Parts: sequence; C-alpha cells; structure tokens
Amino acid sequence: MDFLRLLAEHRTPALNVFFQYITYLGQEYMVIAILFWIYWCRDKLLARALAFSFLVSGNLVQVLKLGFRIPRPWVLDPSFKAVDSALSGATGYSFPSGHSQSAGSLFGTLFFHAKKVWAKILFLLLILLIGFSRMYLGCHTPQDVITGMVTAFICTGLCYHFIYRKKILDGHLTAVTVGLVVISVFVIAFGAVITGMSLSTEELALDCFKAGGASFGLAIGNYLEQKYVDFTIPESLQQKLLRFIPGTVLSLLFLVGLKSLIGTSPAASLIRYFVTVLWALYVYPLLFTKLSHRR
Repeated sequence: MDFLRLLAEHRTPALNVFFQYITYLGQEYMVIAILFWIYWCRDKLLARALAFSFLVSGNLVQVLKLGFRIPRPWVLDPSFKAVDSALSGATGYSFPSGHSQSAGSLFGTLFFHAKKVWAKILFLLLILLIGFSRMYLGCHTPQDVITGMVTAFICTGLCYHFIYRKKILDGHLTAVTVGLVVISVFVIAFGAVITGMSLSTEELALDCFKAGGASFGLAIGNYLEQKYVDFTIPESLQQKLLRFIPGTVLSLLFLVGLKSLIGTSPAASLIRYFVTVLWALYVYPLLFTKLSHRR
C-alpha cells in the first residue's frame, strides 16, 4: 500500500489517461481480438498455444483469487482512492492481478514466438507497462501484479513449448481435452463451493465461473474443430478481413447480447462464456468452411 500511495501522489490527468489506455491492452477484449486474428487468419497452432496459456493461467488466477479473497486496495484502506476510470474494470478480488495475467499470456506468447530482439523487447515492455498501470491506477498492489505475471509466464512457457513446439495436440488431443475439462469442472465447482458456503459473494466470484466456462468451451471447441473441421488459413488480406471482422463482431454480440438475455448470475456467466468460445473455435469455422466449399 505504501508504494501505491507514492504513485498516487504523482498522478496527473495526462498520466491517468495514458495508463488507462495502457491497461486496456490487458483486458479480455484485446486478447479476444488478437486471438481471433491469429486463429482464423494467421496461425492456428500459435493461437491454440495462446488460448490454452490464457485460460489455464486464468483459471489458476481465479482459484487463487477465491482462495485468498484479498480485497481491493481501496477496501483494505478506505482513505486510498483509485483512479475513477479504472474502477469498472476492477472486478473480483485483488490477488493476483487478472490484467497482469492476461498481458503475460497474450504478450508472453508473442514474446516466445518472436524472432527479432526488438519484438521481444517490445512485448516484454508491454507486459511490464500493463502491470505497472494496474498499480498506478490503484487497482492492485505489487504482490498482485508480480504473482499474476509469474503465473502467466510459467503457464505460457509450458503451453508454447508443448502445444506449439512439441505439437502435443496432434497425438494427444483426447487426453489434453479431458485434462482441460477436468480443470474447468474443478474451477467451476470450487467457485460454487466458495459461494455456497457464503465465503464470497456471487458478484466477487463471477470471474471464476467465466474462466471455467471459457476453458470448457476451449476444450470442446478445439476438439471438435480439429476432429471435424480443420479449416485452412486464407491467403489474401481481403479474405482474412472478410473472415475476421464478421466473426469478431458476432462473437462480441454473443458475449454482450447473452448478458442481456440470460442475466449475470454465476450459471449465466458460465454459459455465456462457454457458448461464445465454442462459437468462435468451432461453430464459426464450420460455417465459413462450408460456405467456402459451396463457392
């Protein structure tokens, strides 16, 4: 908290805006957009490594959040004030930092994949900047940020090595799918037990159910796509944009629209993220593959 107070003393309106935009780079919509572009239009295997690292580390972070249940800095110290614009994105508990985990997974995957030294430096700098932005904005302590980064970087390194380099999904798809389903069920059950015992409110536990639903969608969607679709990457930029733009818009409509239709309960959040990920990984590729065959 002392470090956060020191940063708060040096806040300015310009820096508030700058770091708010930096922190957006670690939010789920940024990860979704980049993941979809890579998956549908660039490199399916790299996208799978990114998706697995993002959701495996995300599930682990959510279990740690509910396990420790450490309040946000302004709850720990009511005299401390976070930057107002950052409050809407600060959901759930404080430890570890979900934004730092997201940034570590996204830009960590790109860091491992990059061949140029300048690119590696850029991705590492983005991870550090996003982590620092969470502290500057007053949403997380250094312990939150460091734990989120380390968790993500370990998961990302393992996923990139085994999924992208060793291509473990080629020969062990069923085993990996079952393993991810088990993780998803555990995370969902853990959230249900914690809320059922009134150790946490449903609102503070929502991210746990979202993560469990999304990873369950990844397990099923990835399995079905590899088994029954196996789509190809388009060659021209026009074809890529025609695939990327409608798919991203429809995916976001699922994510936002279902919220209005079925609500924001833990069960509804689980279903919403499961359906969205399943759509993006399997249903949409199935549709554009069949459409291209008709043409």
